[in-house]
Amino acid sequence: MNYQRIIIAGNATQDAQVKQSEKGEFVLLFIASKNRSGKTMFYPAFIAGRMAEYAKEVKKGDPVLVDGTPELSEYEPEGKEKRVELKIYVDTFRRLGPKTDIEKDAKEVLGAEEETEEAEE
Repeated sequence: MNYQRIIIAGNATQDAQVKQSEKGEFVLLFIASKNRSGKTMFYPAFIAGRMAEYAKEVKKGDPVLVDGTPELSEYEPEGKEKRVELKIYVDTFRRLGPKTDIEKDAKEVLGAEEETEEAEE
């Protein structure tokens, strides 16, 4: 069995971009994150479905966390050397940020858990 996952925590390098594909609407984020050696790496992250509605609100500089499937693609810009890009197809997306956002997210999660517990009783 083959299994690949990638988890990136970093900052959006620009506002979220809403795009269209044959499969529907998705959000493209560019995320900057430092690796172990301190070098900044840039990752394009593709977010679809219900998460895309939430991801549309991301602004340049916002801290985010994505978890998804990595895909390598090669391309050759005109007149330049071949390049390799690591794309992330996001399965889980989370905005990280001010305490107020975190509290709001926690209340939403806890509220959903409380509703589930009440239904079980």
